[in-house]
Amino acid sequence: MTETGIVLPSYRDLLRERGLITDEQLAEAEAKRKIPFELCFISQDDHFRASAETRGNPWIDDLLTRDIPQDVLARVTSKIAHSHLCLPLYFDPKPRERHPFLGNYKPGMLGIVAYNSSLLLVDNLQVELMLPVRIHVARESDLRKAIRKHYGPKPAEVEELDYHPTY
Repeated sequence: MTETGIVLPSYRDLLRERGLITDEQLAEAEAKRKIPFELCFISQDDHFRASAETRGNPWIDDLLTRDIPQDVLARVTSKIAHSHLCLPLYFDPKPRERHPFLGNYKPGMLGIVAYNSSLLLVDNLQVELMLPVRIHVARESDLRKAIRKHYGPKPAEVEELDYHPTY
């Protein structure tokens, strides 16, 4: 259930409803303690889309054609964009409630595009940016192209962090 009281479908239910996986494949993945795309039952895109939607994170199909304002891009450094594989999408200046871990931070919220909705990614970005973030999810290949388009190639000294796919 989301903060607004909306009940979100489970990962399993989303995959089944879309006809992407059978009950037998789900049972096999669970028995092997694997994510279905690790067993090639579904694509990585389908996995990340379903995973994001079960958390209430919107999927972005048109990332490469979106115009992102320069003032929004300036809120995330090239190093953060390349290391966390994320791209700012919008800034909502409305004040937010005090964050339980960050305490007092700058008012507003930053919409961020990432290739998965890892809670570790969200936490790390909020700490580094000192802003609450709202994750939107896009195809990893589209995200890499968009980051290069807006920030240029990844500097050699920047290490990309690995946020493992999650349910």
